[in-house]
Amino acid sequence: MDKNVELIDNRTMDRFEIQVEDGHKPRVEYTIVDGTYYLNYVHVPSEIRGKGYGELIMKLVLEYLAREEHPVKPVCSFAAAYMRRHPSNQA
Repeated sequence: MDKNVELIDNRTMDRFEIQVEDGHKPRVEYTIVDGTYYLNYVHVPSEIRGKGYGELIMKLVLEYLAREEHPVKPVCSFAAAYMRRHPSNQA
């Protein structure tokens, strides 16, 4: 797995994406309400599941949102579990 990927904020689709092997794009779908990012859904294509891409994109998303000082609320159970396991990645 290439961990040197770029996080893309695809605002037209309300999601963060990373481009990985074979053109697959794991994503975190979000909604912004009063400046807070609600992480609604984390999706990793079935062809590349189990390779750590879900954790990688969550790490990148939380680092980006912390740098930008945006509050974050997990809606998706995967996002919530990741945030419980990795509290240091959050603002």
